[in-house]
Formats: sequence, structure tokens, C-alpha cells
Amino acid sequence: MVIPSLTLKNYLKDLGYLKNALCYSTLATACQFALEGRGPPDFKDQTIATISWQAAQMQRVDHLLEHLTSQGLIIDVVDIERATQALSDHQDDVVSPIAKRLMADNNTLCLVTPPDEGHVSVYFEDPLNLLIEILAYNWLIHPDVFNLDCVVNEVLEFLA
Repeated sequence: MVIPSLTLKNYLKDLGYLKNALCYSTLATACQFALEGRGPPDFKDQTIATISWQAAQMQRVDHLLEHLTSQGLIIDVVDIERATQALSDHQDDVVSPIAKRLMADNNTLCLVTPPDEGHVSVYFEDPLNLLIEILAYNWLIHPDVFNLDCVVNEVLEFLA
């Protein structure tokens, strides 16, 4: 079928050099195998479902950040590059505490691993990284209004 093959080809094209990065290589390899007709009969469908799942998780985090902003729990939703640059000297004191709180008890696992049924088993860290970086940026820039407990509780409730 042309459309699934086109979806897979476009995904690989969009990845460009990133397809060699560890976090993308599994799905990039799955795309290549599916295009070659390798794998189980529904492998192409599983691969496309996983690509769609990844896009949905990024949208989910975007909606979560909008929700946190509307609740007054964060102020700035900046691009990831700006947040990462601002946080470059604050990994231990700002980024790490947020990451530990969000990742405790696998509460955010739903953002990084797709459902077992009908998907390729991958680990996709982009949505969680985006969430952590934006929250950490807000804590760094607005420490007087950022309440880690309230933010974490709201995030976990949103993802539940």
C-alpha cells in the first residue's frame, strides 16, 4: 500500500541524521524493516502506529504545558533550545529534582513508552525531556512563583 510506505519514508526523511541517535534508531530500523517487508504481517501497521503515538505524546505535553499556564503554575513556555541553554549550569539544583519527582514510581512512563499491543517497543524521551526542561526553566526564572509540589501534582493528575 502506498500511503503506509509513504508515511514510513517521510518519517525517515524527517529524522535525517537523527535516525542514528540511540533514542530514534529502534524506530528508524523498524521503518526500514517494514519498508523491506520484513517482520510479522502487521509490522508496518505497528510501526505507523508508533510514529503516530510519538506525535500524540508531543501534542499531549503541549496541551499539558498550556494547562499548567492557564492554571498559573508556570509562566513561560519557551522553545527547548532556550530552556536548555538557560539550564546548562543548573542540572543538579533545578533539572534533576524535577526529573526525579516526575519519574518517581514510573508516573510519566506513559510519555516515553507506547502501549505493548499494536506498537513497536521503543523508548521515546522527547516528550518527557520537553516537559522537564520547560518546568525547570520556569523554576529557574520564576522561583518566587514556582511551586514544585503543586506543579508535580497537576502534571500527574493530567497524565492519569
